Amino acid sequence: AAGLNVDRGRIHANILSTVLAGVGIIVYSQGYGYAQLYNGPMMMSFPAVAAVLIGGATAAKANCMNVVLGVFIFQGLMTAAMPVANQLFAGTDLSDIMRQIIQNGVILYALTQVKKGGDR
Repeated sequence: AAGLNVDRGRIHANILSTVLAGVGIIVYSQGYGYAQLYNGPMMMSFPAVAAVLIGGATAAKANCMNVVLGVFIFQGLMTAAMPVANQLFAGTDLSDIMRQIIQNGVILYALTQVKKGGDR
């Protein structure tokens, strides 16, 4: 009714979303010292979904505040957990293994909190 082409807007939104996801996975990979551009997108989806679910989103409803809150909680937990894990296992080379265990544990917790029907 306003004269806007909705289909063209959707196409532009999908293109912008894909470009931002590509840049995000490159920054994510660079943060760990490697750039796996072929398998990188496979590693990106579970932490993103976990962050959104931790932020309070449900299967039926999610908004930007859930995403921002979830990312801060997820990354804050990852940032705070690593020094604690390094102190617990002093003298070992378990930092990357502990990061994966903590990250996958948070993802598992977030995914198990979704109840059937979309309610938390």
